[in-house]
Amino acid sequence: MIAGDTRLTDGQYGINTRYAPKVWDVGDNIVITANGYSADGDTLVKRISQKIEVLSPSLQHHFPPRQ
Repeated sequence: MIAGDTRLTDGQYGINTRYAPKVWDVGDNIVITANGYSADGDTLVKRISQKIEVLSPSLQHHFPPRQ
């Protein structure tokens, strides 16, 4: 189980939104969490998702199942 808050603050005492997720599912058994500014986490998730999409066909050929 992984949990994260959803508050996005302005750095002081103001809450901009209570619905900014900080836990993302990016693929099979891969979850990313971030603290701080949620847009940084969004960008990181997009870049990792793109890499997984590009590399996933080639990875299937290089890593055969263990016996």
